[in-house]
Amino acid sequence: MKKRFLCVLMVIMAILMTASASAEMKPAVLSLEVVVTAQGKLPKEPDDFTVQLTAADAQNPMPAGQTGGSFSVTTNGPGKVAFPGMTFDHVGTYRYTVRQLPGENAKCAYDATVYNLTVTVVNNADYTALETVVVYTDVNGGPKPDNNLFDNVYKPDPANGNVTPTGVVDRWPYHMAGCAALLCVSGVLSTKLRRKEDGDEEAVFSEDELDE
Repeated sequence: MKKRFLCVLMVIMAILMTASASAEMKPAVLSLEVVVTAQGKLPKEPDDFTVQLTAADAQNPMPAGQTGGSFSVTTNGPGKVAFPGMTFDHVGTYRYTVRQLPGENAKCAYDATVYNLTVTVVNNADYTALETVVVYTDVNGGPKPDNNLFDNVYKPDPANGNVTPTGVVDRWPYHMAGCAALLCVSGVLSTKLRRKEDGDEEAVFSEDELDE
């Protein structure tokens, strides 16, 4: 009976010690940062780029003390997007998706890649605090080694002409002008040749006139 009582007492003490250790465990705070880049001729007035974080589970910690749902952060021009801190107080694996929302500039091809974000929360070496391990994975590919996630491309202006709705450069004004010039030259040459055939010596044209 006495031995049984001691065993029960030891179990109770172990539970209390574990609960106390858990209560004193320092939570992990993850300051998530995402890099947005842009190529091509950037506009004089920088565009806004918005990155959205979405929780896979309604209980997952989110920035600014929220749980579940989505949270978006916007940066003016390419650069680093920083989310408010996310607090994790339990060991486990937490899953999210990260994407860039489409912008309003028609000349910019916005990166539409979607990434899976896995946050693994573990104990540190002396079990006094929690730590996070962050891994990005392209939903259509393999792991992403860094947080440089979204690369946007500005389309160059056409060298000549206007771009039609089909994306073809429309140069008809230049073609019309060229045709008109050719018609004028042809008319002058035809007139002079006709005069020459009629024996009009004044219609004989010089080398300078031919060059014109």
